[in-house]
Amino acid sequence: GELGYPAGPEVMTGRLEAIGRRPSDVVLVAELAPAELVGWIHATAHTSDLLQALAGNPMLKADEEARMLDGIEARLASAPEVYGQGEQDRVAQAVVAMIRRPNFKSELFESWLARLKDEDEKTWAEPLTPQTLARYQNHTYMLQALAVRLELEPESSRFFVAVAPRAT
Repeated sequence: GELGYPAGPEVMTGRLEAIGRRPSDVVLVAELAPAELVGWIHATAHTSDLLQALAGNPMLKADEEARMLDGIEARLASAPEVYGQGEQDRVAQAVVAMIRRPNFKSELFESWLARLKDEDEKTWAEPLTPQTLARYQNHTYMLQALAVRLELEPESSRFFVAVAPRAT
C-alpha cells in the first residue's frame, strides 16, 4: 500500500516521511481482506527499521538524510504518548546508521540536535501537557539510546569527534 515497492531512495524517503507525520503510531495489517487481520505494527519502530536500511543505501543523497532526520523529529514531536515498546531505541539505530555513512555531514546532525534541544526547552516554558511531556520524554529516551549505541560502535571515537559540541 503506502510504501509502493519497488522504489528508489528518494521516493522511499518521501513516503516514509508521510507515514512518520501521521498522528497514530499503530497500523493494522490485513492479509486477504479487512476482516482477516494478521496483526499490527508500530509505525515508528518499523519506519525506523526502514530508515536504518535506507541509510545503508549508497544511492541515498545528502538532502535525503536531512529529510530523514526531519521525519524523525516530526514523528517524535507528534507522538501522543511516551513510547513503551522500544521505539526510541529503534529510532536511535536509524540515526546511527546515518552517522555511519562515509559522507556524513556533522553540521546536519548538529542542527538537528539543536532543534530537538529547542523543542525540549519549550516544554518547560509553556504550561505542561501530556503531549509536550511525551515529546520531551521520547526525545530524552531516544538521545540516551543514541549515546549508548554510539559508544558501542567500533569506530565510536570517529563518531564522537563528528558530533561533539564545538568549543566556543
